[in-house]
Amino acid sequence: VKAMTMYPDATFLDCGANIGMMSTIVAAMGRQVVSVDPLLEHLSYLRKALELLGNQNNARLLNNAVSNETGMLYPYTKTASNKAAIQMYTKEEIKKNNYTPTGPAVNVVTVMDILATIHTPTVIMKVDVESFECRAVSTEVAHGKSGHLIPFIIMEWMKLPAMPEYADCVD
Repeated sequence: VKAMTMYPDATFLDCGANIGMMSTIVAAMGRQVVSVDPLLEHLSYLRKALELLGNQNNARLLNNAVSNETGMLYPYTKTASNKAAIQMYTKEEIKKNNYTPTGPAVNVVTVMDILATIHTPTVIMKVDVESFECRAVSTEVAHGKSGHLIPFIIMEWMKLPAMPEYADCVD
């Protein structure tokens, strides 16, 4: 919220929006929001919250996973009741691990693809995409290749040390 007040022209990009706690708050500030989540259930809760608050025109909701390359991913969690812990897997990974997907496959978009649709010069990002954070925030994104000023990137770091790209991500 503080970052959004510091940059009054910024759009808030919420990658891994879940049920949209941060998106709802920023939209209530009268600011533009782009919320991305692979689960329609999460986006339906977010849409309803925005409608109840009268802020639905401040937000654009995208039903996608986010990573560094496009494709299709399947959601899976060991505990079906904890949809906040969904992780995304390729069809091959689902088969190899003998998982039953928790929902339908979704298209993967890159942050650069999303940024290409945002017309404000400044973007504040929140990235919580269950271990794909370093993939989502690619070198292109981090180095400003989109042409946007991205002064703040808020990321979840808990699961990242186990990922192969972690060393490059924090370097």
